[in-house]
Amino acid sequence: MNEATLTQPTPRLVEVQWVWRRSWSFLVTVIALVIVAGIVWCLGQPGVVDLQARALQGVAYALIGLIVFVGLIYVVGATAYELVQLIQAAKVDLAGRRAAS
Repeated sequence: MNEATLTQPTPRLVEVQWVWRRSWSFLVTVIALVIVAGIVWCLGQPGVVDLQARALQGVAYALIGLIVFVGLIYVVGATAYELVQLIQAAKVDLAGRRAAS
């Protein structure tokens, strides 16, 4: 192993935006859940046509997916810089494998 592979990564600063990420996650989750609750309430009303119910069902599933995504971002909490580093590392790894074959 050479010296370049043993260098330590630069230390991360304490995340000062933790409050903003938490607030954003909670706000988006609450808004999405209120919309899902409204959809469920609408589906219980008389006169809802099957086509309308299917459209609302699609919106509800999309919002549930959004809530899962927001929860993942909140829990993992990777910054944009870290995501770019991961993508670049994956590209370098894939390029190395292609060159070897």
